[in-house]
Amino acid sequence: MLISPGTNPLQTHFVIWLYEWVHICHLTASAWVRCLLVGQHFMGVRCPIGPYLATVKGYPAKPRTIGEAIRKRRLDLGLRQIDVARIIGCNQLTIINWEKGHMQPQTNKIARIERFLTTVG
Repeated sequence: MLISPGTNPLQTHFVIWLYEWVHICHLTASAWVRCLLVGQHFMGVRCPIGPYLATVKGYPAKPRTIGEAIRKRRLDLGLRQIDVARIIGCNQLTIINWEKGHMQPQTNKIARIERFLTTVG
């Protein structure tokens, strides 16, 4: 691993930790990018080897509503509701309400939802 000289020691420590974490969890390059980086922001770190791959309560194996489809896709990608909200362009509470069936998406969000559901992860 190359670390430029004169780097902040905390940044160096973090980069080394991150590098080791990726190798311990046996992440592929695409999983690394998908799980950890969205744009230039570091997202929540979750090791895919562990309780996160356990059966999730309420996992919609055969979604019947758009909310269930969003939840299924989100869980398949290992994203949080806040991550999906940023992708679609709404707030986290809206995603929660869609997934629970309390609300249906407005027509101005349908195109972004469709893109989220159909984009290859």
